[in-house]
Amino acid sequence: MSELRAPCDLVQTFFDHIWNAGDLSVAEEILAADLRFRGTLGAELEGVAPFLDYVRDVRGALAGYLCEVDDLVIEGGKAFARMRFSGRHHARFLGF
Repeated sequence: MSELRAPCDLVQTFFDHIWNAGDLSVAEEILAADLRFRGTLGAELEGVAPFLDYVRDVRGALAGYLCEVDDLVIEGGKAFARMRFSGRHHARFLGF
């Protein structure tokens, strides 16, 4: 993970590029190799590759997917966000 970028910039890049634009090319620059992710939909993942597969699945099933960050708190090396998600379900996802 880049130590030269401010934490809020990293979080904003995470949502803007990876989630909202589907630009996974920034993953190596901003994500730690030992990433642990717990998603809103219940997924608990370890590692960058499984996380990126999850992003592809979500974005592939939800057209116009958008994650809007309403509040962001960065404290002690951790980030916490309150978000709103939107998109139109148009492909198979989580059994539906």
